[in-house]
Amino acid sequence: MSYLVHKVPSFDAGMVSAFPMTIVNQQPESSEGHTKKLYNMDFKRIPGQLNKRPGTSKVFDPVTNTITGIHEYARTDTGMRYLVASHDTNIQYWDTEWIDIKTDLTAGKMAFINFANQLIFSNGEDSMYRWDGDNLHEIEDGPEAKYLAEFRGRLFAAGISDDKLLLKSSHPGDPILWDPHEAGSRAFEVYVSPDDGQKITGIMALDDYLLIGKERNLYGLFGTTTEDFGMFPIEHTTGVGSHWSMKSIRGAAYFVGSDGAIYQLRSGEPLKRISDPVNDYIDQVDLTIIDYARAAVFRGDQYIVSLPTDYDEYITLLFDTTTGRWAEWSIEMSHTGESVIEDRVYFTEPEGNQILRLYEGKLDDHDDSPVEAELETQDFHFGSIGIEKEIRTVFLRFRQTDVPTHINFYWKTDLMFDWSNPNVLFVGAGDGYFSFRVPLGLTNCREFRMKLENSEDKDMIPLGADIVFLVKEVE
Repeated sequence: MSYLVHKVPSFDAGMVSAFPMTIVNQQPESSEGHTKKLYNMDFKRIPGQLNKRPGTSKVFDPVTNTITGIHEYARTDTGMRYLVASHDTNIQYWDTEWIDIKTDLTAGKMAFINFANQLIFSNGEDSMYRWDGDNLHEIEDGPEAKYLAEFRGRLFAAGISDDKLLLKSSHPGDPILWDPHEAGSRAFEVYVSPDDGQKITGIMALDDYLLIGKERNLYGLFGTTTEDFGMFPIEHTTGVGSHWSMKSIRGAAYFVGSDGAIYQLRSGEPLKRISDPVNDYIDQVDLTIIDYARAAVFRGDQYIVSLPTDYDEYITLLFDTTTGRWAEWSIEMSHTGESVIEDRVYFTEPEGNQILRLYEGKLDDHDDSPVEAELETQDFHFGSIGIEKEIRTVFLRFRQTDVPTHINFYWKTDLMFDWSNPNVLFVGAGDGYFSFRVPLGLTNCREFRMKLENSEDKDMIPLGADIVFLVKEVE
């Protein structure tokens, strides 16, 4: 009787090395696509390592009303930094208390951008304004725009209240001069494919062009000067669903499409829909409010996106652009902002008036509840589809931390209606690895699945597993 072992070197399909584990001779199997579900898990830079997601903390005092925008403004000449929030008709910044910048605006979403060492803000209804940390000025010739982006040293504006097809550019380096006809002005404006009748739904600067999203089309503005700027079509089947979801990560664009799916666009490559592995979540998105989708960049290469399923309910997904893997997070981000210096992500919950922050090293949330994490594997058939197996033993490996923790281990077969009772595994404190042997007796099945969960404010770092099994004779 010869037993085989199915080796899972890493639950996130990376490579884990240096763990002291040898059971029986290795049976070659694929090491890709091991996880079916990752809940509140995070991808670390150690290849193959999964951790719990960071906890969340409250930042400063709550504002008076529901927050409609968050931004960090930094002055490069003075080093001063201001965390800014819009709520109701107000824009305020924090300095031991919330201090007014502007108080009589139309309530609604607010676009912020740091440009020419000033904070520029606009909401598509009122005048555009600029603030330098002390003085506020109305930009009298500025467009009433919902979307702002910087490209080639210019400030671009779209989502203009009286002309949804118009894209406007300021004079280079000057957020005040927008009139193309003024003497010496190199400002310009252009209608983006007016024949299709679709409004502009988002703009974002990439390395070599300005990406312009419409309801069902994508365009690029290429060039360096007024004389050589040109507009070219990029995609005619998919548009941008939310300007607030558009993020640039290492030269690639990531955004939520008008169909609710999530896309990646690299220069010179066709548009790629990357959300197919999480279609079960995408199917829950309410497309009538897709512009409520929000995204943030974490650690420079992780795309966190919250998708609306209702006006006050969101699904949040993490896409790790390095590994190409997905995880679901339990937090809901209705507005996001990122630090311009440290790697910080700020956000608010739906209808919230409190700014929150993702906090590295913290394993509980702002309401003092521990981060609950869960990992569920795919169904393993061990290369023998439809043939009955006998599962004997599961070996599990975890990285230790400086505090002990408990992990619940469940298993299930295609012949079972529900998960097994939990095996509680105690991972002791230390700086190495902890291994467990879980005997399953004579468990017959064609497919086998495992689940790990932890509901303490302590980390869970699963590394891999070995499943010892016997392929039964085929009569």
